[in-house]
Amino acid sequence: MPHLPLSIAVRVMVLSLLVGAASGVIGAAWTTAYVSDYAASLGSAVSPLRAPRSPASPAFADIRDQAFASTAQLYAARTDAPDPFHADRQGIVLTSDGWILASDPGRPLLTALIGRRVYAVQREIPDAVSETVFLKVDAQDLSPVGFGDAFGVQAGDEGELLDGRGSFRRATVISVTRPADYASDRPARRIATDAPASSAGAPWFGGTGNFLGFVSADATLSPVNGMLPAVRSVLADQTVKRASLGVTAADLSQILLPAASPSSAPNVGARVLSVAKGSAAEAAGVRVGDVFLAWDGRTVDAAHPLDELLLGDAPKQTVAAALQRGAAQMDVTLVLP
Repeated sequence: MPHLPLSIAVRVMVLSLLVGAASGVIGAAWTTAYVSDYAASLGSAVSPLRAPRSPASPAFADIRDQAFASTAQLYAARTDAPDPFHADRQGIVLTSDGWILASDPGRPLLTALIGRRVYAVQREIPDAVSETVFLKVDAQDLSPVGFGDAFGVQAGDEGELLDGRGSFRRATVISVTRPADYASDRPARRIATDAPASSAGAPWFGGTGNFLGFVSADATLSPVNGMLPAVRSVLADQTVKRASLGVTAADLSQILLPAASPSSAPNVGARVLSVAKGSAAEAAGVRVGDVFLAWDGRTVDAAHPLDELLLGDAPKQTVAAALQRGAAQMDVTLVLP
């Protein structure tokens, strides 16, 4: 092959380099565009598998609109111009005339922002059992929240949280558990979520836009079901009153009985571990070792434990219960204080 003159060879080499560079740029641009499109389509395909932090779907957007209308931004200071993006806490509107419910970390709340209206808090009523506080403002024509059933929540369910900046974020239920031993007068169900620490005190709204509870500092959901006795009481006479039984119990459906146990030994019910002095249980003659089999005609089991059955009862109510004591069964009547 004949040798090219040096000047021509240099020109050929320069031209080759330019063509190669241009090809690389074009190829890179094409590859980048293709990968970007692919990543976008892949992200769309796997988005249900991710932690739900993407923009809300139309269904959840509707939930946010509905929920926001029935929430209040709350402030520890008395002010006529609260910052809507830096509230101290969030609450939910209970009544059109200005009753509000919020989680209670022990800090007084003096101002409420509902929509664009500012209200001075006139009264606070704490509820130690549900760790909430009832607030009263002078208002009319507010939009009360709807209540959901937090005891129906399951692992994988999603909810919407309202944070202190007045914006929503999605969160997911991780697990729902109950302890084997529990106190009758305080709901024991534990609903663990992936809510961030910054969401402590935020109201949680379910898939229908109804309020299900407040997020606690440990990211668990405090169920609204446990708040309802206090809600009924405060709205009736502005005091917190709850029915009380006064026992601790073991859920026998979670306890494996030994093979040698008599056939009469129950595998459902709640075995009494302790009886409080002066309680309704003591007054009715309930003893340690007794097993509650039924409460007001409803079977006591894992799905209907004593602490959750008691939430439907009112103070001064008379309840019939079925007990097992040893091999004998008996009926008792309890008057709840």
